Amino acid sequence: MKKIFTLLFAVAVIAQASAQGVVDNMKSSPWTFSLGWAAIDDDGRAFEKFLDAKEGWNYNLFPSRISGMKKMSEKMSLDLGFTYVNYDAKFRNGEQAADAEEGTMWALDANTRFNAMRKGNLEIQTIQGLGFTKRDPGLDPNMITLNTGLSFNYWVKEDWGISLNSQAKWGVTNLMDGGSYLQHGISLFYVAK
Repeated sequence: MKKIFTLLFAVAVIAQASAQGVVDNMKSSPWTFSLGWAAIDDDGRAFEKFLDAKEGWNYNLFPSRISGMKKMSEKMSLDLGFTYVNYDAKFRNGEQAADAEEGTMWALDANTRFNAMRKGNLEIQTIQGLGFTKRDPGLDPNMITLNTGLSFNYWVKEDWGISLNSQAKWGVTNLMDGGSYLQHGISLFYVAK
């Protein structure tokens, strides 16, 4: 019993020290802000007409995604983002929509980003996290999502660059029948030092 207690105590101390390191890193690292465009592929036609942007993608002409990011460690960051798009593609959430039935779609995301590779000015990150999506109208109007994806970042200068990213957002309660969708984006990011 003494050994189990000692082991649990050691694990708790290590976890506390690690968590304190993450908090210290987040406090001392500068914010990275991004502003860009998002395209939502929510047509419900899995692996069919993947690039049918005209009838299956929802997007705006104005910037539709904003985020703020802080470093948790040298390779890991926490990214908090908000996306808003006009929900008006002809195919939405697994059904064909009437032209007059326009709406909105927005998402809040808390993702971690892992720096998988950096070579010169090019950086590749994996994206993983949780989100909440609100669709109006839609078969699944409120959905918690598990997010996964890739981001390709090009550093133009030391403190700003361009990012291309793509995410799969898996609906937790309705994974295979309309709850999931894809989000693609391009944005400018700036490190506020």
